[in-house]
Amino acid sequence: MKKEKTLTLMDMIGMTLSAFVSMELISSMAGIGPSVIAAFIIFGGTYVFTHCVICAELGSTYPDQGGIYSWVKRGLGDKWAARTNWWYWLNVVGFIPSVMIPTIAIFKQLFWPEMSLTVTIILCIVGTWLIVFFNTLPLKDSKLLNNVGTAAKIIFCIALIGGGIYIAFTGRSRVAFSAETMVPEFNLALIALIPVFVYGLTGMDVVGCAAEEMHDPKKDMPKALVISTVIAMALYIFSTMAVEIILPADQIDGTTGLIDAIMIAYNGSKVVICLIGVALALLYFSNAFSWPLAANKAAQEAAEEGEFPEIFAKTNQYGSPVGGAVILGIAATCLIGFYGLIATTNEGLFWTLLAFTGIVFFAPYITMSFAFLKLRMRDKDMERTFQIPGKKFPYLCGVYHIIILVGSCISFLIPPDGERFTYTLVLLATLIGTQIIGEMIVNQAMKRKNK
Repeated sequence: MKKEKTLTLMDMIGMTLSAFVSMELISSMAGIGPSVIAAFIIFGGTYVFTHCVICAELGSTYPDQGGIYSWVKRGLGDKWAARTNWWYWLNVVGFIPSVMIPTIAIFKQLFWPEMSLTVTIILCIVGTWLIVFFNTLPLKDSKLLNNVGTAAKIIFCIALIGGGIYIAFTGRSRVAFSAETMVPEFNLALIALIPVFVYGLTGMDVVGCAAEEMHDPKKDMPKALVISTVIAMALYIFSTMAVEIILPADQIDGTTGLIDAIMIAYNGSKVVICLIGVALALLYFSNAFSWPLAANKAAQEAAEEGEFPEIFAKTNQYGSPVGGAVILGIAATCLIGFYGLIATTNEGLFWTLLAFTGIVFFAPYITMSFAFLKLRMRDKDMERTFQIPGKKFPYLCGVYHIIILVGSCISFLIPPDGERFTYTLVLLATLIGTQIIGEMIVNQAMKRKNK
C-alpha cells in the first residue's frame, strides 16, 4: 500500500528529538557531579558523531520503509534482518515501562506523595495501553503528539536551565564548575554511566522507519539528523548542569530528580511548578510513543516480507501496525509485572528495566554498524546524497560505533550501588530467555519464507 507523503522536515526533526532526547536519563547523569559534563562531551560527543553520520548516510542512500531493518537486510541478509527486528521490537517492550515510571513519579511528587510501588506499576500498565492506542492512529494525526512533546521538551529544558541560572546568580549554587571539578574521574561510577550516555544518544534511525511518508527523504533526512544532534547535545549538557546547580549530587534521585529541581527553583509558585510538571510528563509520554511506532512499523515491514510472525503485519484502515502494537502492550505488561516483583523502589525498578532495555536496544545498532561497513565496501559506486568523507574514515566510524556499543552492553551488566549480584543473574536470565524466544520466531519465519 502506497504511503501518503505527510512528513515535512520539521516533522522529522520533531520525531527524531521526541525519540532521541531521553530526559529521564538526565537525573542519573547529574548524580555524578560536574565531571559528567566533560565525560559526556568526550564519550557522548564522539559516539553521537559516528551515530549521526552513519544513520545519515544509510538513511539518505537507502531511504526504504523500515529503516534499520531494511538496511541490515541489504547488508547482512534476511536472517540477520529478522534478528535485528526482534531486538529492535523487544527493546521497546522494556522501554515503555522505563519511561512510564518517571512519568508516574512526577505525578507522585506533585499530587500523591504516598503513592505505593504497586499503584505505580498499575498506572504504568494503564499508560502502556494508552501508548498502544496512539500507535493505532494514522500517522498524520498521531504525529501531533511528537510535535507537541518536542515543544514541551524544549519548554521544560528552558524552564529548568532558567531556574539553574537564577539559583546560580542568587549565590545558592550547589556545585562549582571549574577545571578541577570538571576533570572526569575514570572510576566504576563513570564506567557504569557511559552506557547511559550511549543510550541517551542512540536512535537517529527512528525517522528512517517512515521513509515512504517523507516528502524528500534523501535531502531532508540528513538535515533532520544533524539539526537534531546539535539541539540534543545542548539540551543534555545545559539541563544536566542546571540540575547539578539546584540539587546536591547525593540528593539527586534517578526518577524524580528533574521535578525535584523544578520544585526548588520555582519554590512558592505551585501553578508554575504544576504546569512545568505536566510539560515534563507530556514529553516523557511523547518519547514513549515514538519508539513503539518505529519498532512496530519495522516489524510490520518484516512480517510483510515473511520474516516475522504474520500477526505483526496486521493493520487497520489507516495502515497503522495494530497487530504489533497489541502484542507489544501484552509483552510490556508482563515485563512490568515480572520486574515489579523483584524491585523494592521506583528507582530500582527503573534502573533494572533500563539495563534490560539498553542491552537489547544496542544489539540492532551493532548489526547496523556491520551492515554499514559491508554496504560501504560492496556499493562503492552507489550515489550518496550524504556520505562520510574520506576513504578510511567511514570505516573507522563504523568500528568505533561497534566498540562503544559492545562496551556499553557489558557495562549495563555491572550491578548499581546497593544492588546484589543477583541483579546481574536475573538480567542475564531475562536476556537469554528472550533471545531463545527470538531465535524460535526467526527460525520459524525463515522456514515459512523458504517453503
